Amino acid sequence: MEEILDQIADVFRRHGYEGATLSRLSAATGLGRASLYHHFPDGKADMAQAVAAHMSQNVMKQIFSRLEGEGSTRQKLEGFASGIIEFYDGGAKNCFLAAMTLTGGNTVLAEPMQRSVTRWIEKVSRILLEAGAEEKVALRRARMTVERIQGALIVARSLNDPQSFETTVRELPDMLLQGLE
Repeated sequence: MEEILDQIADVFRRHGYEGATLSRLSAATGLGRASLYHHFPDGKADMAQAVAAHMSQNVMKQIFSRLEGEGSTRQKLEGFASGIIEFYDGGAKNCFLAAMTLTGGNTVLAEPMQRSVTRWIEKVSRILLEAGAEEKVALRRARMTVERIQGALIVARSLNDPQSFETTVRELPDMLLQGLE
């Protein structure tokens, strides 16, 4: 099922909610329409919900887990940045939530989307608080982190320059730790 969810996620990332037709989803997964409806009885809305949950788990494993464990705050943030670069394939993959927001999926995924963005802000602000940042500073920098990642994805995809995404993300630890080390 994980592979199917990854394939469906790629369709949503490339075509958004509106453009993720059953034909495209079927072609990507190799499953006929009947099989898709067997796995996802409410159709595309079910698929979007399942992919959102799946992506949330992947973000926890591939990105947020790097903020925990041993190492200095800088090492954790550098690992976090590396996880972001890997997750978005160096800027080559669109953000699932951004694609859904821009193409009608936000009505189906309003709550999971809000939870996801809030989780990003909470995770980043928590490590900054541990590093000695004041709460207002930690929250502002955490929010800026999400904004920079999303903006860097858009710029990299628009200019067909994934290196600009990687450069921006690799600079995040310096921005986040400015004045704290």
